[in-house]
Amino acid sequence: MKKIFSKKWLVILSSSVLASIGIAIACADSGDWEDYVNYYSSVKTEKYVDSSSIPFFYGANEFIYGTDLNNNIGRFTDQNTNDWYEYLGGALPLQTVDRLLHNDSAQALRSALFANLGNKNYQQNGISLRNGKVRDFIYFLRVAKPIEAFSTRELYSWYYDDNKDYEKVGQDITEQTLSAYEKYKGDAFVKNRLWFQVMKAHFYSYEKKNAIYFFDKTAAAQPVNTLYYRALSYVAGAYYQLKDYETSNYLFSKVYLDEPALRHLAVYNFHPQAEKDFHGSLKMAKNNAEKIALWTMLGLYGDELRAIKEIYALQPDHRNLEFLAATYLVGLEQRFNSKNATDIASFRQELKEIIAKDEWAIIDKIAREEKTTAPALWYNITGYMNMLNGDYKLAARQYQQSLEHTDKSAAFADQNRILQFINKLLSLTDISSQVESGLYEDLKWVYERVDKENIWDNESSPNRYYHAKQFARTYLYKLYLKTGQPEMAQLVAPSQSYYFEKQAQDNMLRLMNRKSNSNWVQLLIKDYTYTKGDIYYLQGLVAAWNNNIPEAVTLMKQAARNNVVTILDANPFNGKIKDCNDCDYEETQHTAYNSVTYLEKIQEMQAYLKQGKDVYNNATLLGNAFYSMSYFGNTRNYTINNPVIIASHSYIDKHYKDLWMSMSHARHYYETALKQAETDEQKARIHYLLSKVERNEYYVRTFLKDKEYFSGFDYYYRDDKSIPDFVAGTHFEALKQYKHTRYYQDVIRECGYFRKYITKNR
Repeated sequence: MKKIFSKKWLVILSSSVLASIGIAIACADSGDWEDYVNYYSSVKTEKYVDSSSIPFFYGANEFIYGTDLNNNIGRFTDQNTNDWYEYLGGALPLQTVDRLLHNDSAQALRSALFANLGNKNYQQNGISLRNGKVRDFIYFLRVAKPIEAFSTRELYSWYYDDNKDYEKVGQDITEQTLSAYEKYKGDAFVKNRLWFQVMKAHFYSYEKKNAIYFFDKTAAAQPVNTLYYRALSYVAGAYYQLKDYETSNYLFSKVYLDEPALRHLAVYNFHPQAEKDFHGSLKMAKNNAEKIALWTMLGLYGDELRAIKEIYALQPDHRNLEFLAATYLVGLEQRFNSKNATDIASFRQELKEIIAKDEWAIIDKIAREEKTTAPALWYNITGYMNMLNGDYKLAARQYQQSLEHTDKSAAFADQNRILQFINKLLSLTDISSQVESGLYEDLKWVYERVDKENIWDNESSPNRYYHAKQFARTYLYKLYLKTGQPEMAQLVAPSQSYYFEKQAQDNMLRLMNRKSNSNWVQLLIKDYTYTKGDIYYLQGLVAAWNNNIPEAVTLMKQAARNNVVTILDANPFNGKIKDCNDCDYEETQHTAYNSVTYLEKIQEMQAYLKQGKDVYNNATLLGNAFYSMSYFGNTRNYTINNPVIIASHSYIDKHYKDLWMSMSHARHYYETALKQAETDEQKARIHYLLSKVERNEYYVRTFLKDKEYFSGFDYYYRDDKSIPDFVAGTHFEALKQYKHTRYYQDVIRECGYFRKYITKNR
């Protein structure tokens, strides 16, 4: 999370604030608020925090769990509907109340009711104006709806972005709303809601300061409910527009202190522009509770430790200390996660530099004195700090002290085990079979928990295991590299580039096939991203690209025995005039080939070729087979199904680019067929198939030659449009002499490039 304030909180903030559907987000766009999801954290801090404060952990889309910043227009919809339904005493169904209040589809019905409000005998859609409370409800709607068009656009935004010219509530609407409020002498419930509409009208008008005057004049007569604090937020926003930041922020702290339903909005709209503004607000505080509210809001925005120190001095057992401490701990974890030195020694040194001495003194003092409402949380923090500082024995004791201050339930015991596991890992500077045995049960436990965990669910999971797993893999990777064990390093931190070298592939297969593997190694292999079948498949694919078919068949059979086999999307032996993969996929395949039978058929044809059997047809079919095996063919899934490569229909890593884009084997077999062609139809066919080879080689040579990787978009979105789409090769010229053949006519009909060529070169 990027802090809004500097470490010492002396930065003057930007006065330009982005309003996001009614929420004024401090100083920047939502990019300044990084999501706190489980993979950032190993500590479920919520379990240490009072439930009424769960929790003020920031995220780009959530402020409090379950509070979506993009849903502010509808935030009080249910409460509003239920309040009116209760007031009406069942005179209208709940669904009807909600529709009249909030649904645009009821506009015609509302207009009819407004027009007949003076007629007690009027009835429509089961709504009778004979009931006095129903009439008051319709009267309220007639007053409120004109303001809604302005307020729902930026609901609860206490000021507008100065760069946008928003239409505001006109004086006529403001005066009508005020008049309706003053004239109404009925139920206090309705009167209170009309009062709030006047506040809204003033705030969304051209004179926001009138919201301050009206509130000061009338608020004392209103019930102190949610509407009261929503109105007080408008007042705070109006003071902000007047650049009275001290009063504005003091009032937002009052909203924060007294109305939990608006707490998140109060914090988001808390905007001291400089240190003096905050101190000015602090002077307005009438008691310690208000001071603590101000310090809490400041702590949530910037310097938790400063706020923690001040609140602790005012009231050491105040519950707000806990979620500030939780926020601080999550910040520690993020600092921890951001360190990624290349070796163990430098990594541990960087961790030691995370904690400043003043931080240490404050947290250690609070933990030792045990005056807070959640000592377990503070011992976890001191344990975390000592772990980062390299005192692993002391960290282990403090984690245990944390557990002793809980109810020792499974959730707390598991949380303790996570931290102890990370601490144990950090204490290691070497790796051996003995160390692996000592870590085995913990690592297995973490892996099993992660398999059951929804890492995106912040609420239901009792603990967070995913980060512990990821950190274990990263740290073990460093240890294995340090001790010269690249295969083990690969098992804990998979990398596609590792498999660029065949020796590395063979080494990994040897390790995976070893029968004497320990429980530790078996655990890592089981969790590993790639399987033996994936690696055999990769080797078989590379062998096939290189036209080493006997070896490719053997390897693909090994892959199949390990449950990795690909069913081809189309017949790879067809050589069409037009390359249309989707068309080929839709055709009925009389023989469905897979990754093994495809190669076996190639092997069979190659054997016939060596024997001189039906050379033209076998060579043509082999040319088609290798053409299909390339990027330009109809069996791309033969390649992209392998996860080690990670290719797609429009991308492949540079290491495999030349193999996948190569036309050399297709060219060889087509040229062999051409030498054996006896009829003009046969010769026309092969010349055209070779022209496709020429076309593809032109694409590779012209558009992909200097690319680090292949992307199918390079051709379509090239910068230099002067480069021609296609330059005809020798085989288009050769094909001209076969215009009397049926195949030539088929080419003329299906190939636009050839039609253009013939037109220019008659």
